[in-house]
Amino acid sequence: MSAILPHKPEDWSHVFEQHLNSGDLNAVMTLYEPEACFVSKSGETLVGQEAIRKVLGGLIQAKTHFKVGSFER
Repeated sequence: MSAILPHKPEDWSHVFEQHLNSGDLNAVMTLYEPEACFVSKSGETLVGQEAIRKVLGGLIQAKTHFKVGSFER
């Protein structure tokens, strides 16, 4: 399956939601640049795709369901 990419910056969160909720970690990761930064729930800033992949993979494994503006577990 090929990843859908946002056409405008304001579409990013909706595309992220779609990919994460479908459990497609590879598609989610196409939204991040190689040296992207991600702030975890604990406030830690993660740098790079591999660090981000671990966190987002854990969310997918835990079956976390995102909605733009909120999340459910």
